[in-house]
Amino acid sequence: ETEATEQIPMAKATAEYPKQSASDDSYAERTVTPITLSPKQQKEERIKELLTSFYEYTEKNDFYNLQYLYASKVDRFYSLYNTNRGEVMDNWMQYDDMFKVKPNSKQYLIDWNTLKITEDYNNTFVEYELIFSMKRYESNKPSWFHLKVHMKLNANYEIVSIYEDTLEKR
Repeated sequence: ETEATEQIPMAKATAEYPKQSASDDSYAERTVTPITLSPKQQKEERIKELLTSFYEYTEKNDFYNLQYLYASKVDRFYSLYNTNRGEVMDNWMQYDDMFKVKPNSKQYLIDWNTLKITEDYNNTFVEYELIFSMKRYESNKPSWFHLKVHMKLNANYEIVSIYEDTLEKR
């Protein structure tokens, strides 16, 4: 049984190499073949794109785009259970004020080497570690966190659950 693959179109890439000798007027040419990803690799790339967008939107407080990464019904959003996209977004909009975060100071760094993806019939489970830092108005509060994130995605790659374990904070 062969695994179905999808070819990602790429422009034909050519490279010219220097002459081999003073009397050689020809140039060598090479062609790069298209990259073929297995379904597992395609899923991993799609999840990496989703996570990259998620943290870009979160850093910038881009709530408009962030909302579309969540399913309409959310099983878990940190300490909230059986909630919805609207309530999730209300919580995101209150985050900076609640934790007294200085504007434009949130930064996320995902450790891609820790990315683990598993799935069942309807859902994809994603776990990874990241470093989250921010500048806070209350300097005595922690502002650096090493986190393990647990996320569940539905078949449309929408977030239906997210929570994290704090591994270290400073």
